[in-house]
Amino acid sequence: MRICYVCKAVDETSPTVATQVRWIRSLAAHPRVEHVDVLTRTHGVAELPANVTVRRFGTKGWLGTAAGFYRAALRMKPHDVDLFFVAQGGPYPALLLPLKVATKNPIYQWKAHPHISARMRFYARFCDDLIFTPTPGSFPLALDTVRVVGHGIDTGLFQLDEAPPTRDLAAVGRIAAVKRLDVAVEALAVCRDRFGLSLTLDIFGEPASKDQAHRLALGELVDRLGLHEQVRFLGAVDHAELPGLLGRYRATINFSTTAFDKAAGESMAVGVPVITANDCTTEMLPADLQRLLAVRADDVTGVATTIREVVSWDDRTRAQVGRRLRETIVSGHGLDSLFDKILSAIYAQRKVVTGDTTGHGLPVGR
Repeated sequence: MRICYVCKAVDETSPTVATQVRWIRSLAAHPRVEHVDVLTRTHGVAELPANVTVRRFGTKGWLGTAAGFYRAALRMKPHDVDLFFVAQGGPYPALLLPLKVATKNPIYQWKAHPHISARMRFYARFCDDLIFTPTPGSFPLALDTVRVVGHGIDTGLFQLDEAPPTRDLAAVGRIAAVKRLDVAVEALAVCRDRFGLSLTLDIFGEPASKDQAHRLALGELVDRLGLHEQVRFLGAVDHAELPGLLGRYRATINFSTTAFDKAAGESMAVGVPVITANDCTTEMLPADLQRLLAVRADDVTGVATTIREVVSWDDRTRAQVGRRLRETIVSGHGLDSLFDKILSAIYAQRKVVTGDTTGHGLPVGR
């Protein structure tokens, strides 16, 4: 089959969207897929197979984006593709709706965010044929078109690392209020003042322009609590460098209010424990690991207590937990099985819609 794949950016050097390049490669390599036509706002560095064509449509306001999108889509020849697939958010299901009507091609979307906006409700109800999400809480809309398929973590890149750690805590991802890094900073102060532990926290990431004030406030909090020697802001790093970095730490922290964070899944794939206050991350953990790693962000003392316990694990305990976490990612959230699950769900749904029991609802591909 031929697939039109829509995403915000294609750039494997980006610390935030490099995963999309790996997803596109995985999809293009699937035996059911003949060709992938990618429509994207930004096209940077990306080594892609010969059966992938990337068309950039840019961003110049709503009208400019829409005009560019349709120019790129028409160059793709939308009647020649079999389905549209939207990776994450943006207005693309609505932009694709006229093409869906004209071509009779279905729209599918992978979306992970526990807050569902009015626009997203419209897309889910009136544009998308199916919505794929990593965990039940990552798209909590009661529709029979929602399918839970895992997160698509590249477990070949993020491999188990059982080398002894040299640092205490790390946080990976953009710096924003929804990440609740202030909780981690305050918990470090509790660890020092109540438990006598001087622990380190390395923060990898940069704020978006809208989050610059939050970054300044976070730095002021570090200074006010006297933690400037323990907390380091190290900026963003290339996605390919993360596996080697994560293995240096006794644990990572993930307190965001977003969906199951890929950074948390990547840490687990490396075998590094994730102390989490994220409900969507907690729900994908086995019950015994929830008891060890799940915290409440409104209980800073409880967060500090869990941090103290996790960083004090001996090498054997840390390795045992790390292997369990990796097994959880490999079995339910690996990239190597993501598109098997997605394409199987698409085939099953098309058979129901078309009444086709012969497998001809969509072409089998080569």
